Amino acid sequence: MEVHYRHQANVTAKDDCAGVVNVTMKEETIGVKCNCTYGVKRTWTAVDPCGNKVEYTQTITIIDSEAPVFTAINPLLLNKKSGDTIYVDCKNPFIFEDVDMKVSDNCCTEGVKLEFEDYAQAVSGECSKDGYIMLMFCQWKATDKCGNVSTFQVIIKVVDNKPPVLSSYPADINLSCNGGVVPAAAQITATDDCDENVSVIFTEEKVEGKCAGSYKIIRKWKAIDHCGNATFHTQTITVGDNTAPVIKPIHPLLVGIHSGDTVTVSCKNPFIFEPTDVNCNR
Repeated sequence: MEVHYRHQANVTAKDDCAGVVNVTMKEETIGVKCNCTYGVKRTWTAVDPCGNKVEYTQTITIIDSEAPVFTAINPLLLNKKSGDTIYVDCKNPFIFEDVDMKVSDNCCTEGVKLEFEDYAQAVSGECSKDGYIMLMFCQWKATDKCGNVSTFQVIIKVVDNKPPVLSSYPADINLSCNGGVVPAAAQITATDDCDENVSVIFTEEKVEGKCAGSYKIIRKWKAIDHCGNATFHTQTITVGDNTAPVIKPIHPLLVGIHSGDTVTVSCKNPFIFEPTDVNCNR
């Protein structure tokens, strides 16, 4: 306990014969501050001109009843209170140590004993249900020379919040219905920072198009790790008529003529072109 004992009483003395008598004060320390027996002894003495003397003694005992105080050093512990939960990524686990905390004491910091304890075994969790892969507990314990004890406890949950990564991501494809070959589905696997056995679910769906011979193939890959984090990829293969018709002239006046060219005819023999003057091939 912090005691402001420096304030001194204003002691005076009176004598029946001499009137006001001068008073002296002597202060001495009792015991040693860091041994919990600390105190102050004050003695006031008044002596009259005839040598008559009177003394008064005051003893101030300083009791340390306050426990040491923790200050976080490790950034992960900053602004945390005892009993708080700290979440860490499974890819970057770490171990707390005694040096992650420093301790101070109101009476004697240099006499404080600091201990770090893993006071429980790590507990494996079912990630999709419990929200963590592993649960751990640890605490710091500080004891001052007067036996005042303070503790700082944290709960550590190792988590996996990142989805798996697919080995490849096939691009969409457009194919012609005239000779286009649909490739076989890619054999895709998945890796995960915390799950070594991620399976990939593959589905394929065929959707018929509006034109004859046209359709779409929709392929989907889905990978889910043991914490429920999922990665999706979709590939769409479109098969259709992507080529414009080819017009082949049949009429002699059109043979060798390109689209946009001019055909010159005599006014004496006018004529009208007809659809059958060309052949349209696909």
